[in-house]
Amino acid sequence: MQLAYRDIKAFMVLKDAPDIHLTTVCFHAQQAVEKFLKAVLIRHGVELRRTHDLEALSFRLKEKNITPPVSPEEIGKLNPCAVTVRYDDTDIEILSRNAAENMMLTVQSWAEQQIGSE
Repeated sequence: MQLAYRDIKAFMVLKDAPDIHLTTVCFHAQQAVEKFLKAVLIRHGVELRRTHDLEALSFRLKEKNITPPVSPEEIGKLNPCAVTVRYDDTDIEILSRNAAENMMLTVQSWAEQQIGSE
């Protein structure tokens, strides 16, 4: 989870910088959430598939009777930040900085409880 904490730090540094584009900031939120979800899957002995799709990771957790703190549909709102906005200059509607931060911190807290609970 240390790599996820690095993304949280990057997000926190960039989130209030007016000259940093929202998609750049949200990339770090997406990366942190992805790493936390994968850490919980690993902790529960679930084999990982190569994906950046947060919705797919959430459904994978649910298949194993592990309930993420945010719905797969809501978590999926960060998906465009993984690949689409990094390689495409098109503006797309994604979460606000505050919504991304809240989701990231909610998943962080949940993951820490999951990892530390067994």
